[in-house]
Amino acid sequence: MLLLDSLHQANPKRLEPDIRRFVLDICRTEARDENKAAISKIPLLIPNVPQQRNGVDCGIFVLYYIYLFVQNVPTNFALDGYPYFLKEDWFCQDDIENFRTEIQFFGSSSATKKNCRGVTRGYDLQKLVKITKNKLPIYIDIDQGRPLDRVQSAKLSNELGVIARTYLPCPRSFKKLDWKEHIKPSFERLRMNLDVIDIETNPRIADCVVAILKNRIRDHRQSLNKYYLSFSDYEDARKKKPNEFITQANWEDLCDYWDNDKN
Repeated sequence: MLLLDSLHQANPKRLEPDIRRFVLDICRTEARDENKAAISKIPLLIPNVPQQRNGVDCGIFVLYYIYLFVQNVPTNFALDGYPYFLKEDWFCQDDIENFRTEIQFFGSSSATKKNCRGVTRGYDLQKLVKITKNKLPIYIDIDQGRPLDRVQSAKLSNELGVIARTYLPCPRSFKKLDWKEHIKPSFERLRMNLDVIDIETNPRIADCVVAILKNRIRDHRQSLNKYYLSFSDYEDARKKKPNEFITQANWEDLCDYWDNDKN
């Protein structure tokens, strides 16, 4: 038996008697042969899975544990090689926040029964768009510079983050990006999954999107800088670009920039 507990500080072992009683009740209900003695011999394993940061996120963690476990559990699950993927780095806090956003949007859509052009993708926006042939509408408030709706705001920010990390070069300065070569194609890629209302007809809406994209590129550059600083040797850092999405030339240019800035 595996106990995926998101609050180890509350001593999950205290739940063992209740868990074994629950399993025994299931066996009796299904007229199985296992008795109390047999159930007591089943090992109870408590892996060190990612933990919640507060006392109210138990539900969201349980749902996410189940979601990922069903996706990753091997066909033959034995104790050999345990704990497989059940480790402290199984997922990060950002994954939980994205999952929370998905659930909140699904709940609000079901409760209000709004006739939106699209619905949430589950956990993968691209998959939903492909299946439903619809896109999530994004309404940007010009005064705020982003959607007032939290779900729409998160979706827009996340999608621009993907574009920044995956499809755009990471320049020393945002000003080095060209509108025709970089910004406009980013808008076109954004439209593949999201329907940003009036982005083509209202320059102020477009400016808001550019501002968010600028922040996502800045975040990406900071992440790359953190990776660069993990090396003690400059030449070693230049030879080991962090991922397949950044070109070697782009990475070396950033390394030169950070090395000169340091000196």
